[in-house]
Amino acid sequence: MCEGTIPLPLGWILSTPDNILPLWLTSIFSGVFWPGVNQGLGNLLMERAPAAQRGVAVAIFSLLTGLGTLIASLIGGALGQVLTGTTLMLGSLAVHGLAVLFVITMIGRIAMVGAFWRVLAGNR
Repeated sequence: MCEGTIPLPLGWILSTPDNILPLWLTSIFSGVFWPGVNQGLGNLLMERAPAAQRGVAVAIFSLLTGLGTLIASLIGGALGQVLTGTTLMLGSLAVHGLAVLFVITMIGRIAMVGAFWRVLAGNR
């Protein structure tokens, strides 16, 4: 299910002021895939945490994901400012400014799916 989140940044890259269809599709597919990812993570947490420690495990998980979101947002904002004048060529497609950040997030998602593939595939 998490593999479906990999192409979602493409909606931001491929959209133009005259063509916002990619953003609509990104929004629709985000609503399909992200709840599945979140439910899967919750199920995995409940499955792996000892029954007596599930409350603590959920609290620690929430703390760590919240901190991770904070740190990622701060880094993303800083990278966004640094990449403002950057152009990245992907074949014949020129990616400018903040769109470069979306390409980086896609690469990061691919790397994480690759790193955790055994765990992800084993829980299906």
